[in-house]
Amino acid sequence: MSKDLEQFYLKLVHRKNYNLEAIEGKFLELKINATKYNLCKVKSAIIYLSNSEKEIGSLITTANTNVLSILNAATVKEERG
Repeated sequence: MSKDLEQFYLKLVHRKNYNLEAIEGKFLELKINATKYNLCKVKSAIIYLSNSEKEIGSLITTANTNVLSILNAATVKEERG
């Protein structure tokens, strides 16, 4: 995990006042090809898209099925502000 990406991820978690330990536990369910996709980017995208900690589980399920949909949605949300 790149230091910059890791710092970005941790800042997102902190900014949203999420419990890091609880979220990391949920991310154990994330099953993506780590050689094809950057795990930290995917985790950051999920945090960025979530409105609450409760939504993270469903976003992980979506990422497990179609990781590009999560990455694209985060990009669109960022571009639209």
